[in-house]
Amino acid sequence: MGFNADDYELLPGVPAPKGFSIPNEFFWYFWDKLEEAQIHDKVFYSERIADKNAFTTFMKFMALPIMVINKESKMPVGMGWLTDMAENRAFAHFAFLPDVWGHAAELGKMLQRYCFEVQPLELLLGIVPEWNKYAQSFTERTGGTKLGTIPKVCRKPDGTYESGIMYYLTRET
Repeated sequence: MGFNADDYELLPGVPAPKGFSIPNEFFWYFWDKLEEAQIHDKVFYSERIADKNAFTTFMKFMALPIMVINKESKMPVGMGWLTDMAENRAFAHFAFLPDVWGHAAELGKMLQRYCFEVQPLELLLGIVPEWNKYAQSFTERTGGTKLGTIPKVCRKPDGTYESGIMYYLTRET
């Protein structure tokens, strides 16, 4: 079946009067699905985010998350989040559940458009571990431009560092 953007909605995470706009259950569900697919440690490869509670805390207090919700199931199937926002730029991160991998590029572009429309950003940056060819392909399919390799920039769970590929995307891209 082809991709239909109308099947999905974006749910931005923001502090709200009665708590955070994305319920904890959505973060927990998403983490559990990442674990079930055995990809949680590929998305979050440093020891900072090792379980669903750390994931939820990070998303609520250290990032600006945007969940992709399947309108039919009313559950998250992907997400993007911004970190290190400064002036006109931010680091962008993405993760999708295996059920939507065939449409990850389209969903990623939806998230990128949202970031540029809602935030005063001109530039999205990303660093992808050199070993993660899938993430490199995703980044390039969504318009990311490869700048080059940065040695020893990605921390692994064992405390060692590996090279990462730096990408950027501008509002005009």
